[in-house]
Amino acid sequence: MAGVGSSATASARQVCALWRALHREMAIHSAGTKTSREFWQKKVATQFRVNAALSQEEALKRYHDGRDYLTMLRSTREYTRLMELYFGAQNMTQRERIEKQARMVGLTVPQYQSETRNATVLDAAEAMQKEQ
Repeated sequence: MAGVGSSATASARQVCALWRALHREMAIHSAGTKTSREFWQKKVATQFRVNAALSQEEALKRYHDGRDYLTMLRSTREYTRLMELYFGAQNMTQRERIEKQARMVGLTVPQYQSETRNATVLDAAEAMQKEQ
């Protein structure tokens, strides 16, 4: 990028840091698939080569787009991590999620009579099926 060190452009050090950060995030996001990782790394490399010949203003715009993309990748990874941490398996029912969230803050969800009665009836039905 021309004008390295000027305030209107991203420095060579910043561009290299962005390059490395994007490669690390893409390796994390496509950890299980080598072909996917290679595809995205080649795509990023191509974009960096193409952007090397841009004007300062356009190059700065692309640099900021790259930073935004990096932020989105990191945020997506953090969101996924938090969802797994707080909700565990994605196949929980709404009731199970609410109960788990309540337990996190030291509360319990009350059982209503209709729920207790339904549970008792279901337990009895299951017991009868096992006996047969």
